[in-house]
Order: sequence, then C-alpha cells, then structure tokens
Amino acid sequence: MALDPSHESERRTRKRRVDPRLKQWGWEVTPFNPSRPLSEYRRHAIEEFPTANGPADYALVVDGQLLGVVEAKKVTLGPQNILTQAERYSRGVQSDFNFSGYRVPFLYSTNGEVFWFQDVRHKLNRSRKVAGFHTPDALREMLGRDFDADCEWFAENHVREASAFSTVTLRTAGSSALTIAPRIASSRRFWRTTTAFVQIASPRRL
Repeated sequence: MALDPSHESERRTRKRRVDPRLKQWGWEVTPFNPSRPLSEYRRHAIEEFPTANGPADYALVVDGQLLGVVEAKKVTLGPQNILTQAERYSRGVQSDFNFSGYRVPFLYSTNGEVFWFQDVRHKLNRSRKVAGFHTPDALREMLGRDFDADCEWFAENHVREASAFSTVTLRTAGSSALTIAPRIASSRRFWRTTTAFVQIASPRRL
C-alpha cells in the first residue's frame, strides 16, 4: 500500500523525493564527513552540513566551493516561506563569499515536489519558483556572472537593441529587416540580461 503523503516524515521526503531530484540534476548526495575537507568535493550535495545557525539539510559544493544551501520540508508543507531558514544557514557558514552577510550565494527550499530559489548576491534578486535544482555547471556559470555590470550594460543598450528588435518584428520583408536581424541575433548579452530582469520582476517564473 502506498504511503499517505500526509503521514510522510521530513526524512522520508528527503530520501524519497529530494535525493532523487538532486541526483537527476547531477549532484552526488553524501553525508557530512568532518574529516573530509571541502576542497575534496566536486559536485556534491552534503547532508546535514554544520553552520553556526544549525545544520543545513544540504550544502551544494562545486569544485570545493560552497555555492548553495537547500532547506527541505516534508511534502505536505509549502516551501515558499521556508527560504528564510536557508538564508539563516547561509549567514552561519564560514566562506570567502560575503554578499551583505550571506556567505552562500544560491538558496533553495523544497518539499521534493515544489522548488523555490533565490540568488542572494544582489538585493534586487527576488525568490522565484523554479522547475528543479540547477546543475553544478549551471551554478558555476551563474557565479561567474557580474550582475552589476550586466545592469549597467542593459541601461546603456536596452533602448537601442529593443528598438532594433521592434523594427524586425514589425516588418515582414525588406532589406532593412534582413540587415538588422543578424545583429540582433548575435547580441546574446542583450537576451541574457533581459532574461535576468524578467526573472527578477517575475518571482513565480518557472
């Protein structure tokens, strides 16, 4: 007989729902080992990772860097409002990072079915619902992005690029559209930065 989700404990939720999702997205789930230095972890989700504010359910480590904290709750609880616990653990970690007191940049809360995420490196970033965990490579890539530089670039270029895009989309034919289109298509930073702003403005975006 299948277990009634209303009777599922937090630990069972983690083993039955959260662990498989971490593995699906490329993380190796492993228990905390006090004798193993962080530098030895490559793509690991470390269980019960100690912080000054209590143990985090999972610490996401990529190439020896602690990049994420996951707070997990049993499946019957909504995860949106428990990101504050992940924030508290982020403030209690010893790390080279420091984003206004947060020592870990990427935070998650989940019940194994619903996932919430926040990038705490910039005060404009809001929590949002996501489809699942990011892969180790995706977190490393996000860490390498300079949000403030992208903001400055967007402020200087969004009017010109958006105007050119409107010209293309409003014209169905003509040499002008054919000339402008390749330039817009090649402007990857415009689309990447625009997407970042959309995510900030739309916290429920998947």
